[in-house]
Amino acid sequence: MKAGDVELARLAKARGWISDGVQRRALAEADRCQAMGLEKSIDEILVEQGTISSEQARGLREALGLSIRQPRVGDYEVVRRIGVGGMGTVFEALHVRLKQRIALKILQPRLSKDPQAIERFVKEARVLAKLNHPHLVHAVDAGQDGDRYFLAMEFIEGENLLQLLLRAGPQEPLRTAEIVRDVCAALELLESKGLVHRDVKPANILLRTDGVVKLADFGLLTTAEGAAGQPICGTPHYMPPERLRKGGEVDVRGDIYALAASWYHLLVGKPPFTGKSTREIVQGHLELEPVPPSRARPGVPPAVDRVILRWLAKESAGRPASAREAREEVERLMASLRKHPSSKLLRRHWAVAGALVLGLALVAAAVWRKPEGSGSKAPEPKVPAVAEPAPPAPP
Repeated sequence: MKAGDVELARLAKARGWISDGVQRRALAEADRCQAMGLEKSIDEILVEQGTISSEQARGLREALGLSIRQPRVGDYEVVRRIGVGGMGTVFEALHVRLKQRIALKILQPRLSKDPQAIERFVKEARVLAKLNHPHLVHAVDAGQDGDRYFLAMEFIEGENLLQLLLRAGPQEPLRTAEIVRDVCAALELLESKGLVHRDVKPANILLRTDGVVKLADFGLLTTAEGAAGQPICGTPHYMPPERLRKGGEVDVRGDIYALAASWYHLLVGKPPFTGKSTREIVQGHLELEPVPPSRARPGVPPAVDRVILRWLAKESAGRPASAREAREEVERLMASLRKHPSSKLLRRHWAVAGALVLGLALVAAAVWRKPEGSGSKAPEPKVPAVAEPAPPAPP
């Protein structure tokens, strides 16, 4: 739950706009969304439910000093917030002259005085400007307005994979393979540039309304060499074992592992390893074997098991050596799935059961950092001060 949510709910109740029951349910919904990696504020939830109007929500935020104090940043007019991450808040915005819709990522105010954070933010903008791929979100502008650093990116009309899971439940094997193939294609370009994404997860994989897949959020993007000695950052449910070990190597095989964990989640309804704490999740990645997807969701073809479990190998040497190899493996799998599609009965069964399975998924949206030299015990996840995407959440 984000800062200010409890105060917003209390103020709405004090003004007689909501009851005790509505307040409790809205706060519970905010917690549920956060557990799934979706960042929604209390006022957004209440507006979506039709309990209060947009004007009332704006009044609540203004009363508490939570409204956007600078609706214009550079050449862009802020329209609405899309999502919040550890590094920045993403807004839908309009170019004041061109009236072009963009996703505007603004560095968190608390980081605007941090030279390292600014350097990372600027680096993300520079790298994105050089990348051009149909399955990568591309940058259109970057700059500084006073103490605000911003990055303007293409606006994706659609949803991220976590939002898809919440709306429609686990997806069919062939559709999940198609999405994974497109992400592999995006990773191929990054790999060709010597780059590692380091934050592949459902919230950072966007699905446009026309079906086009986009990989987003490059805040942790780095070179394999540049990752050495950096603190461990990311979402525990999708982090490869080698990144959880001190001094572990960082390359595209780690992104492939994270993609496999995301694939598993999209197919089954929960990540391969869950737990009540970060420590339990990390232990799963390091020591436990994942339950085969076909056991977690009866009817998943054995061929899908083989590919996903190979990509989830504890040692990176057991996974595809490149994004291209991974993509080609998925394409072979897709050809097999087209010859032997899932039965309609299975699809109907899981359309209902998927919602129940999804409710068991404990996916922390928190960005977890392991201080250098802290040993093997992992700390609890930290909730971002404000709050992918899913994008639609862009990044």
